[in-house]
Amino acid sequence: MPARAPIDRQALDAATGGDGALARELLILYAARTEALASALSAAPLAQRRALRDLAHGARGSALAVGAFAAAQAAADLEAVASDDDASQEAEIGRACETLRRALEDSRNEALGLADSR
Repeated sequence: MPARAPIDRQALDAATGGDGALARELLILYAARTEALASALSAAPLAQRRALRDLAHGARGSALAVGAFAAAQAAADLEAVASDDDASQEAEIGRACETLRRALEDSRNEALGLADSR
């Protein structure tokens, strides 16, 4: 099975009604938001689970708005693992943060490329 693109173009077109200018604006906003989220994730201590959950929740909403489903899933995964109060979960939280950062970076790069083509 081929890998899914960082941004589902059909979902983006559905969200924007096929309006290229609106899609471009949304993609540029998403790219800026993901850059800020990835930076905040890198700076957040793993022990600050509420902050991580909040960041993940925001990332999930932003990703869903443009059809970045892999990033949205990675955010949901972090949100779930950071909700567990088990102190032994720190390594899993770290892996989930890294997965989300990579997914945000991939979708940000895709968003910028798509914005340039519209």
